[in-house]
Amino acid sequence: MQTRVSTLVTRVLLESTGQELNPGPQDLLITSGFLDSMSMVNLVIALQGEFGVMLDMGDMSVENFDTVESITKLVESRGG
Repeated sequence: MQTRVSTLVTRVLLESTGQELNPGPQDLLITSGFLDSMSMVNLVIALQGEFGVMLDMGDMSVENFDTVESITKLVESRGG
């Protein structure tokens, strides 16, 4: 699951920002400035499509989206 999330994050960041980044499980995405609000929205849409989960505005936090590991935990908690 974490590998799939990492691949999706990499793709969304490339499409949204033009930056080619291959984040590790603990690499900081929001705190380091790689994931901004627009790319986060694109990532949420991609996660919902890829894993069939529903995420809402309350899920969009630094705690849930700052690392691939935290994103994976969020997706898993939603049944993905």
